[in-house]
Amino acid sequence: MLVRLHGSPLARLTVDIPMGADTADVARLLMPTVAEEIAEHLRADGLATPESADELLLDLPPGRSCAGRLALPSPVPRVTVVIPTVGREDLAGCLRSLLAQDYDDFEVIVVDNAPSAGNRRVLDRVLDAAEDPAHRIRRVVESRPGASYARNRGLVAATGTIVAFVDDDVLVDPGWLPAIVAAFDFVPGVACVTGLVLPWELETQEQAWFEQYGGFGKGFRRRAFDLDEHRGDHALYPYLPGQYGTGACIAFRRDFLRDLGGFDPTLGGRRPVVGGEDIDVLLRTVLSGAVLVYEPRALLWYQPYRDTRALQRQMVIYGRGLSAVLLKAALAKPAVGWDVLRRLPAGFRFLLDPGSGKNAGKHDFPRGLALRELAGVLSGPFAYAWARSGQARRNDGATDTAAVAEPRG
Repeated sequence: MLVRLHGSPLARLTVDIPMGADTADVARLLMPTVAEEIAEHLRADGLATPESADELLLDLPPGRSCAGRLALPSPVPRVTVVIPTVGREDLAGCLRSLLAQDYDDFEVIVVDNAPSAGNRRVLDRVLDAAEDPAHRIRRVVESRPGASYARNRGLVAATGTIVAFVDDDVLVDPGWLPAIVAAFDFVPGVACVTGLVLPWELETQEQAWFEQYGGFGKGFRRRAFDLDEHRGDHALYPYLPGQYGTGACIAFRRDFLRDLGGFDPTLGGRRPVVGGEDIDVLLRTVLSGAVLVYEPRALLWYQPYRDTRALQRQMVIYGRGLSAVLLKAALAKPAVGWDVLRRLPAGFRFLLDPGSGKNAGKHDFPRGLALRELAGVLSGPFAYAWARSGQARRNDGATDTAAVAEPRG
């Protein structure tokens, strides 16, 4: 269960709810566990802390002036939401949730990256059935396979000054776009905003294992990250880009991302599968000197991997993507390279130590999955070198006037 107050996520809990329980019954069950979070939130709003769940439900104001809610600029900027897709039925739910956003000025670009005629027919059917009276949805085609190519195509086509990227199988909260936009003014110099990504189901053992692994959620507190005032306190900062957010929910100032070079096709291609294109662009954002904000009110839901085979594959890709991204950053700047090299022992302790922040929450997590992640980490530099040489061959003599510049950093 997700507990929210005035729209702000406070905590996730597992509770046993009796048959026939009403709202007040559930609140009474939750209150002892989240009392501290509720009190902290209400104190920030200048409100008294309720003594019971019944008092909380009866006296709670609507929270329009809630301190946890950042104000939107006036007028609001135009936003482009980019959804790369290979043509899946899940896109229908994603589009419905996006078109229900509590925000006025936005467009949705669906990037057709479908690899076959059958996938394209599915995409045709989903788009034809979408109820879009404001004509917000546009379709653009990217024939080159891979998430990076598709995202970059959407970036080129975007008309909004802010560009947000989501996966085609997520469901976004109605307040997702307002929270994203408002977070760009949280502190000066914000170039990127990420949000809270939570599972909409935990039905299989594999899904529970993925949550033990860390899932995609990064907590319930708004945070800023940079190389100066808002440095993280981890010994490996800033080289743990997974702490910044995930590519399933990520937004940029459009011109900043174009200048940065967009997403790297070397990492986000289909052959070979390296992975890490999302954490790469997050790390490059912070290393560029810009500010990145994690905003938990920008909430969306995803479906974790349901079966062992899919989870095994992802463990390899996650490990491979991380080491490939760090190698790329090290090669781009000698100072970063020496800094990464100096922290390698701490990095392997973080990866392997059962008591580290990465592993402390794993209870029955299979050793085989951990070994697959480690295998991915060890193979990442080789996979990146292979992908990079292949990308160089594809780029040799080719021009694409619609493509974003080569990634920097």
